[in-house]
Amino acid sequence: VCLYIHESIDEGVHILETNSDGFIWVKFCKTFLRLDDDLYICFVYIPPHDSAYFKAHESGFFLKF
Repeated sequence: VCLYIHESIDEGVHILETNSDGFIWVKFCKTFLRLDDDLYICFVYIPPHDSAYFKAHESGFFLKF
């Protein structure tokens, strides 16, 4: 997973956590971006079930309930 952040908002965006399973947690600062609350977004890559990547990294994160 790759995340590009435009330089005009770079100061208001904080990477909180990344991991090798394809997750990036990001916080968008309310004061810098003039929001009512901080905004947290998780960016994630979910590979196709039958892909070689999925088979090699089967971690249980993407199981259906």
